[in-house]
Amino acid sequence: FPSEGAAAFALEVASDPAFEAVVYRVERTPWSNHCPPTAFEPGAYHWRYAALDENGAQSAWSAVRSFTVPADAA
Repeated sequence: FPSEGAAAFALEVASDPAFEAVVYRVERTPWSNHCPPTAFEPGAYHWRYAALDENGAQSAWSAVRSFTVPADAA
């Protein structure tokens, strides 16, 4: 787990697994969980996070994980 002792986290969500089409990014949050302020459109997404130390130095990105927002999501 690369975030042991992390002061904050960065988060990226993209519509492609190579993260060439980032649709949501959090530069710095102190929390290891996050709820975006708006809903994602239906479709497939990929996300990753990185740990930040007290000085803002960033770790390598985590493994990429995926999720799908179904067309009938409320």
